[in-house]
Amino acid sequence: MAIINGIGRLPRLRIAFRAWWITLNLWAVAPYLIVLIVLLLATYAVWGSRGGSYLLSNLFAAALGIVVGASWRSFKRRSTRPGDLVQVDEYFSFGGVRFPLKILDGPSVYQPHELVLQVSGDLNLFDFLTKAHSHMVARMDSYRGDRVLFDGICYVLAAPPMVRRTWENPRERPTLLAEFSRTSYFIRVLCRGAMAPDLARHIAEDWPSEVPALPDLRRAAVNLADDFSPFLHTGAGINVCLVAYDRAGRPWTLVQRRGSGIAEDTGTWATSIHESFSADDVTVDGRIDPYLTATRGAREELGISLTKIEFFVVATDEGSLPGQRPSRTGGFELIGWAETSLAAERLGDTRFRGRDKFEAAETLAMELSVESLVKLLLVAHPSMWFPPALLAVAETLERLKPGSWYRVSAELQLMLRNGKGDKRTDLF
Repeated sequence: MAIINGIGRLPRLRIAFRAWWITLNLWAVAPYLIVLIVLLLATYAVWGSRGGSYLLSNLFAAALGIVVGASWRSFKRRSTRPGDLVQVDEYFSFGGVRFPLKILDGPSVYQPHELVLQVSGDLNLFDFLTKAHSHMVARMDSYRGDRVLFDGICYVLAAPPMVRRTWENPRERPTLLAEFSRTSYFIRVLCRGAMAPDLARHIAEDWPSEVPALPDLRRAAVNLADDFSPFLHTGAGINVCLVAYDRAGRPWTLVQRRGSGIAEDTGTWATSIHESFSADDVTVDGRIDPYLTATRGAREELGISLTKIEFFVVATDEGSLPGQRPSRTGGFELIGWAETSLAAERLGDTRFRGRDKFEAAETLAMELSVESLVKLLLVAHPSMWFPPALLAVAETLERLKPGSWYRVSAELQLMLRNGKGDKRTDLF
């Protein structure tokens, strides 16, 4: 029986070895090995073979111990957490899928003062956008569908985000500078290009003849900009992976299948804290506080409080990869994780659901482990996810359990090739 069990583990061992080999970075200890080789050669040159033999027999173990002790933390960090998991100025890739999520900065752990999100004023609208907004207000008065949509205040980028860092000083912390303008939520929905089809059909009825057609509205606004256009990616907010611990100290999270009442189709699966910046998140000095956004999102979507919030990646969801037909547009995203004091055993308790119940058709409490994430992604394929949300979950798992990123990716691709996906089962 032991032999049979051992044979059954061979595929997992092969996956683990492949993941280890991909992530292994010998450059982390190469300088120490070079010093050791030079020391051996110098000893041999001075004292001959006798001195070299003496050093090998008596000092080699001690020198190797010093090398390993001095470089272990760096070696462990680089071998389990290589720098190319998330690359700046690259598109996010995971599980064999490349997403239109452009990484602006990270991974890091930003301090609150390093995220400077300033509000500059109201967004200037073209005349045809003002008319389109008025038409949408009138049409929503007669909308009787199940989509939830309100015309509150939201924020869009007014200028390209900028990361301030002096590369000559590798210890200097990055500071993210982003300028936002106020606008209405209807303007964001009109220009984002992700409106639910039934809602879009209702809005398009009796459309003003002097206004570009609804599918062309965003393109018309973007084409009028000389350089940067705030109408290119009108979404702006956060995606946070929730972490709760069970009695054994194991981390769990809560993911959601997006509900049918959401007005915009940005992805079927997401994290449980997925929120746009609103007027409630602006401080007295005119800055957006993303930590307030995360706290508000946890309260409104789940009815829980957070004990720790960290943001580690800044990205822009572009909606489609270069050369592909635009299918939707996303926007500016702060991606991170947050802990709650709520016990993991109570994550599935519907009494803790917030008032925005329409946002989730289904919530799943999932242990944050390689096995659980692979199991979920075999049913909820990575392409079905809102990209910032999937990055939040994958990066959180990597931080809690270094080395998980490539293990999930390798095992997922192997199982999908073997046809083990796309079958609905009892997930957890």
